[in-house]
Amino acid sequence: MNEATRKPTYDEALESLTGYDEHAIEQRFGVDINTLLRSNAIKASRALVYVLLKRANEEQDLKDPAGKAYKAVMEAPMGTLTDYFGDDVDEIDEAEPVTDAGKDDEQPA
Repeated sequence: MNEATRKPTYDEALESLTGYDEHAIEQRFGVDINTLLRSNAIKASRALVYVLLKRANEEQDLKDPAGKAYKAVMEAPMGTLTDYFGDDVDEIDEAEPVTDAGKDDEQPA
């Protein structure tokens, strides 16, 4: 799969949050992402999907990208939230890592 079309993993989506994203989550969900992560995992997932959808809407230059993203994520059944995230990739050959995390683990010979 092309890197540009690859879905971010849950952790990648979380790590990609900017201060603006955090503020948007707090405005829409009434609480910050860290609180959601500790107290309501489903709502935290919904908040991350909201950010992903909002970004996609902004790239498409849609009118009210945040409002459309919030409506879509709130209407989405709980079971479909994981569909928005890519799978974690396990390293098949540690000598030739394919993930950024695996490349960071390279040890000098």
